[in-house]
Amino acid sequence: MNMRKTHTGIAGLIVVLLAATLAVGCGKPGEEAGGSSVVAETAVADPIARGKASFEKYCANCHGTEARGDGPLAELLKVPPADLTRLKIKYGSYPVDLVYQTIDGREAKLGHGTREMPVWGNVWTDQDGGPDAETRIARQINEIVEYLRTLQVSDGG
Repeated sequence: MNMRKTHTGIAGLIVVLLAATLAVGCGKPGEEAGGSSVVAETAVADPIARGKASFEKYCANCHGTEARGDGPLAELLKVPPADLTRLKIKYGSYPVDLVYQTIDGREAKLGHGTREMPVWGNVWTDQDGGPDAETRIARQINEIVEYLRTLQVSDGG
């Protein structure tokens, strides 16, 4: 058996599985595949709950359901996903602006190398469109940012 061909086949399979997983998780912001809203303002009044729902839908595959960087796709990535529960420890305080900009991703950061994480601002803009898309996207990102704030651990955690 040709080992090179087998390795290429496995790598191709991983890419296909990763793309399929991301495609399934990339519906319109606030919608499940069947079209029923999970994080719509009318369905869930609590912005933290909406942030959690968005995080679970868009981020947990890589960052894990508890945001520790241990999602089911984490081991397939070249750069391991961050443990998002330790941002307050790493930066001395919770970096709201940095977290927002990282999730949005449309503002390139020079000197940070390639970007492994999806540029959710573009993904959601392309999917959600419309005249108030930017307002809805900003709200959704802020909800995720505030949800992640609730997950921050202290030095011992």
